[in-house]
Amino acid sequence: MEKMTKEQQQQIRAQYKEYEETVYADYPEVKKFVRLKKRWLGFLIIFGLALAILNNVCTTMMTGTAGVSILYTIGAAVAGFGVTLIFLLASMNPNWRFSLFLLLAGFGRIMSLYETVTKYYGIHTPGEVLKVYALSFTQLPFLTTLEILSWVYGLLLILTAAALVVPNRSRMLAVQSEELAEKIKSCMMNNEK
Repeated sequence: MEKMTKEQQQQIRAQYKEYEETVYADYPEVKKFVRLKKRWLGFLIIFGLALAILNNVCTTMMTGTAGVSILYTIGAAVAGFGVTLIFLLASMNPNWRFSLFLLLAGFGRIMSLYETVTKYYGIHTPGEVLKVYALSFTQLPFLTTLEILSWVYGLLLILTAAALVVPNRSRMLAVQSEELAEKIKSCMMNNEK
């Protein structure tokens, strides 16, 4: 199989977009659902990566290991975010069942944060967690803010999974988007032959 030129690739992309528009023309709700879902999951990917990188860079600077390469620190952050990233990318799939993985990522993050706080500070009740964060905010406001954003991120993952899985309307739109995506894929595969 010979290599395609850039013009051929652009032409195929244009054909794909054109066909996609004609397929989704009869299903504006599905088109809107797919667009919003991809944008929101994209936001969660960017937010999560930024949070992971900031956490690693700040931790590296605070622990006095500033001799560690910044590229190594960023690489470690991306690797640590890897499982959540895989779950978010899988959730972009039209099949709504992949969104269930976001529950694992969200609950895993929250349980990990809770376990860390309770072990590190010797906390025995959830109410004490708020006191610890209030006290630590006065001494380390930036790190405390990052920690609170990590809690928020875990909750956003859980709420996103719930929004994509629980409402019947979301599942119905996901099934329709899956059918339309398959229709587009089969048409494009036939055009390549």
